[in-house]
Amino acid sequence: MKRFIPIILVIILLSAGCAFVPYDGADYNSTLESQITGKIPMNITGSTPADEGNIQDTDGDTGDVEGIIYIYFNDYLSSSVVHATNFELMENHTDGSIEDVTVEYEKNFKRVKITATFADGATYSLKISGDIVSAGGCFLDGNGNSIEDGAPYDDTYLQFSTGGAADWADHDNPKINGMGPNGGDVDVDNGFFVFFDDYVDSESVADNVSLVRESNGDEIDLELMNYFGTGALFRVDGGDSLAERQAYIFTVKCSEIVDTFGNVALPPNGYYLPEIPDFSSRFMTNSYSGDDYTPPTAWVSMPSGASFLAVHFSEPMDIATLTAANIKFYADMGNGPVYVEGDFSIRADSTAVDYSLINFNWDNFDQGLIVISKDVTDNSDKNWPLDGNGNGIGGETADIERDFFGYEDSDNYSEVIF
Repeated sequence: MKRFIPIILVIILLSAGCAFVPYDGADYNSTLESQITGKIPMNITGSTPADEGNIQDTDGDTGDVEGIIYIYFNDYLSSSVVHATNFELMENHTDGSIEDVTVEYEKNFKRVKITATFADGATYSLKISGDIVSAGGCFLDGNGNSIEDGAPYDDTYLQFSTGGAADWADHDNPKINGMGPNGGDVDVDNGFFVFFDDYVDSESVADNVSLVRESNGDEIDLELMNYFGTGALFRVDGGDSLAERQAYIFTVKCSEIVDTFGNVALPPNGYYLPEIPDFSSRFMTNSYSGDDYTPPTAWVSMPSGASFLAVHFSEPMDIATLTAANIKFYADMGNGPVYVEGDFSIRADSTAVDYSLINFNWDNFDQGLIVISKDVTDNSDKNWPLDGNGNGIGGETADIERDFFGYEDSDNYSEVIF
């Protein structure tokens, strides 16, 4: 059997996405650590000094700081990427200076060694390019999305100081951490807001928000009312009111908003990418004219000892919509869900439907699912459609093409019945 082991190892190595190449220089040594890498991100495992740490002076006889910085990786780097362009030292402010920079790769330690002469009492940034690769072709994932985007999107920044300085630069992208309004029952004179987790440029925020009435696509002009560094408040231009019982989409164009250091804004869970998506909140204005201004909600119960399910609604419903096409029960007997037809009985006040399961065999029953369509409507003068996702709007269809703040899935309601 031993004669087949080398063949198996060769097959494994050839099938890897990034073949094992510890070094690509002439001094390759086959006795070094062996590893097989896939086409996956490589990582920076640490630095000396640590991020925002103080650079130690190796020569106390001068007024400057003769310093050394080490950057450690979990993979062997391609020697062709280790140079001052990909490991770029920068002065954070005018009180810093950098001279005599050298960048070396210490292969036996999987680390890059950077030596330079720094002015004392200042802070510095080290930009590690997102274009660097390992010897096996694996990439640096600077933006954290596990995809090879390259520079500048995968660039990584570390900062260091001399003499205990702490005036750090800002290399982080600001992210939206709140916006609105969203949901239902929004006043027609409501304002609009967007908050970020860091300071952003006021002009770039003011110029890159929009409001659209969903029913006709008309854009409504907004005016900036207040800016407070990490956010802004708006109103409809001129203080006009919105239309009653209408859906609107308030959108922030993230890719055009920057902070004071030029870092572009991102959605709450977004990544720095070549194309940064807009982010929106969707809301429905209220209507106090008439007998009802909120959409109905639903829930399900099974009375003790009964052979039926009770589907409840928060208000009287339009009985024409309470049909077998809009209310269905599915049972799982161990082979996936199967539709179970049942008789309907609409209660006199039209706030509930009894779904008969008198002929249903419960012996092999695993679990059930009741599904109520978003197309059932109440009996008010507004004929509100069902609010199945609980955001107060009603009648929504899931929109997988768009990022929204808050509940934006379908208003079809479902509940598991055990």
